[in-house]
Amino acid sequence: MSRQKLLQQVIEVLLVMLFLVGCGAPATPKAGHWEGEVDDIKSSFTVTTDGNIQNLEMIWKQGSVSCKVAVNEIPVKADGTFTLIQPATSSGTGETIDDAMRIDGAFNSTTSMTGTLTLKVCEDYVLIAVDASGKEVGATRSLSAEWKGP
Repeated sequence: MSRQKLLQQVIEVLLVMLFLVGCGAPATPKAGHWEGEVDDIKSSFTVTTDGNIQNLEMIWKQGSVSCKVAVNEIPVKADGTFTLIQPATSSGTGETIDDAMRIDGAFNSTTSMTGTLTLKVCEDYVLIAVDASGKEVGATRSLSAEWKGP
Protein backbone atom coordinates (compact mmCIF):
# COMPACT_ATOMS: atom_id res chain seq x y z
CA MET A 1 0.00 0.00 0.00
CA SER A 2 1.34 3.37 -0.93
CA ARG A 3 2.12 5.97 1.66
CA GLN A 4 -0.42 8.34 0.12
CA LYS A 5 -3.18 5.69 0.24
CA LEU A 6 -2.39 4.93 3.91
CA LEU A 7 -2.44 8.63 4.77
CA GLN A 8 -5.79 9.02 3.02
CA GLN A 9 -7.30 6.12 5.04
CA VAL A 10 -5.98 7.57 8.32
CA ILE A 11 -7.53 10.95 7.46
CA GLU A 12 -10.86 9.29 6.62
CA VAL A 13 -10.90 7.45 9.96
CA LEU A 14 -10.07 10.66 11.83
CA LEU A 15 -12.84 12.53 10.02
CA VAL A 16 -15.37 9.85 10.94
CA MET A 17 -14.26 10.01 14.59
CA LEU A 18 -14.52 13.81 14.63
CA PHE A 19 -17.94 13.60 13.02
CA LEU A 20 -19.20 11.16 15.65
CA VAL A 21 -17.86 13.26 18.52
CA GLY A 22 -19.08 16.52 16.99
CA CYS A 23 -22.57 15.21 16.35
CA GLY A 24 -23.18 14.90 20.04
CA ALA A 25 -23.38 11.18 20.44
CA PRO A 26 -25.75 10.43 23.33
CA ALA A 27 -24.35 11.44 26.69
CA THR A 28 -24.13 8.64 29.21
CA PRO A 29 -24.54 10.31 32.59
CA LYS A 30 -22.01 9.65 35.34
CA ALA A 31 -23.28 7.33 38.03
CA GLY A 32 -23.68 8.94 41.42
CA HIS A 33 -25.41 11.81 43.16
CA TRP A 34 -26.93 14.70 41.19
CA GLU A 35 -28.41 17.98 42.44
CA GLY A 36 -29.93 21.08 40.94
CA GLU A 37 -31.80 24.26 41.67
CA VAL A 38 -33.57 26.47 39.17
CA ASP A 39 -35.64 29.36 40.49
CA ASP A 40 -38.18 27.78 42.84
CA ILE A 41 -37.35 24.06 42.27
CA LYS A 42 -34.69 22.05 44.09
CA SER A 43 -33.95 18.54 42.87
CA SER A 44 -31.74 15.61 43.76
CA PHE A 45 -31.42 12.07 42.43
CA THR A 46 -29.07 9.20 41.88
CA VAL A 47 -27.95 7.89 38.50
CA THR A 48 -27.29 4.16 38.60
CA THR A 49 -24.38 2.40 36.88
CA ASP A 50 -26.79 1.38 34.08
CA GLY A 51 -27.69 5.07 33.51
CA ASN A 52 -31.20 5.20 35.01
CA ILE A 53 -32.50 7.74 37.51
CA GLN A 54 -33.42 6.59 41.02
CA ASN A 55 -34.74 8.26 44.16
CA LEU A 56 -35.68 11.51 42.45
CA GLU A 57 -36.90 14.17 44.87
CA MET A 58 -38.00 17.68 43.95
CA ILE A 59 -39.47 20.47 45.98
CA TRP A 60 -41.33 23.19 44.12
CA LYS A 61 -42.39 26.22 46.14
CA GLN A 62 -45.71 27.62 44.91
CA GLY A 63 -46.22 30.65 47.11
CA SER A 64 -46.94 29.33 50.59
CA VAL A 65 -47.36 25.75 49.30
CA SER A 66 -44.46 23.35 48.76
CA CYS A 67 -45.07 20.62 46.21
CA LYS A 68 -42.93 17.57 46.86
CA VAL A 69 -42.29 15.18 44.00
CA ALA A 70 -40.79 11.77 44.74
CA VAL A 71 -40.15 9.11 42.09
CA ASN A 72 -38.45 5.76 42.70
CA GLU A 73 -37.09 5.20 39.19
CA ILE A 74 -37.11 6.74 35.73
CA PRO A 75 -35.66 4.76 32.82
CA VAL A 76 -33.28 6.74 30.61
CA LYS A 77 -33.29 6.00 26.87
CA ALA A 78 -30.13 5.23 24.90
CA ASP A 79 -30.14 8.78 23.51
CA GLY A 80 -29.92 10.22 27.05
CA THR A 81 -33.54 11.43 27.23
CA PHE A 82 -36.30 10.49 29.64
CA THR A 83 -40.01 11.11 30.15
CA LEU A 84 -42.26 10.23 33.06
CA ILE A 85 -46.01 10.81 33.13
CA GLN A 86 -47.96 9.97 36.29
CA PRO A 87 -51.61 10.29 37.28
CA ALA A 88 -52.77 11.70 40.61
CA THR A 89 -55.96 12.27 42.52
CA SER A 90 -56.48 15.52 44.36
CA SER A 91 -57.41 14.80 47.97
CA GLY A 92 -59.25 18.13 48.03
CA THR A 93 -61.49 17.65 44.98
CA GLY A 94 -61.26 13.90 44.42
CA GLU A 95 -60.52 14.62 40.76
CA THR A 96 -58.19 12.15 39.02
CA ILE A 97 -55.91 13.65 36.39
CA ASP A 98 -54.13 11.18 34.10
CA ASP A 99 -51.15 13.41 33.36
CA ALA A 100 -50.95 15.19 36.73
CA MET A 101 -47.15 15.14 36.66
CA ARG A 102 -44.83 15.09 33.68
CA ILE A 103 -41.06 15.17 33.73
CA ASP A 104 -39.09 15.49 30.48
CA GLY A 105 -35.33 15.72 30.43
CA ALA A 106 -32.05 15.00 28.72
CA PHE A 107 -28.48 14.47 29.78
CA ASN A 108 -26.60 17.08 27.74
CA SER A 109 -23.22 15.78 28.86
CA THR A 110 -21.89 13.23 31.32
CA THR A 111 -22.31 15.78 34.15
CA SER A 112 -25.26 17.98 33.08
CA MET A 113 -29.03 17.47 32.77
CA THR A 114 -31.82 19.85 31.75
CA GLY A 115 -35.54 19.38 31.47
CA THR A 116 -39.02 20.48 32.50
CA LEU A 117 -41.47 19.59 35.25
CA THR A 118 -45.19 20.08 34.68
CA LEU A 119 -47.64 19.69 37.56
CA LYS A 120 -51.41 19.79 37.39
CA VAL A 121 -51.93 18.75 41.02
CA CYS A 122 -50.02 19.85 44.12
CA GLU A 123 -51.16 18.66 47.54
CA ASP A 124 -54.86 19.60 47.64
CA TYR A 125 -54.62 22.15 44.85
CA VAL A 126 -55.37 21.68 41.17
CA LEU A 127 -52.91 23.75 39.10
CA ILE A 128 -54.70 23.70 35.78
CA ALA A 129 -55.03 26.70 33.52
CA VAL A 130 -56.61 26.91 30.09
CA ASP A 131 -54.49 28.15 27.20
CA ALA A 132 -55.69 30.25 24.27
CA SER A 133 -56.81 27.16 22.33
CA GLY A 134 -58.92 25.91 25.26
CA LYS A 135 -56.48 23.13 26.19
CA GLU A 136 -55.89 22.44 29.88
CA VAL A 137 -52.26 22.97 30.84
CA GLY A 138 -50.35 22.60 34.07
CA ALA A 139 -47.78 24.80 35.72
CA THR A 140 -44.39 24.19 34.07
CA ARG A 141 -40.90 25.01 35.27
CA SER A 142 -37.39 24.36 34.00
CA LEU A 143 -35.11 21.78 35.60
CA SER A 144 -31.35 21.57 35.71
CA ALA A 145 -28.98 19.30 37.63
CA GLU A 146 -25.28 18.55 37.79
CA TRP A 147 -23.28 15.56 38.88
CA LYS A 148 -21.95 16.07 42.42
CA GLY A 149 -19.95 12.87 42.91
CA PRO A 150 -20.15 9.11 43.33
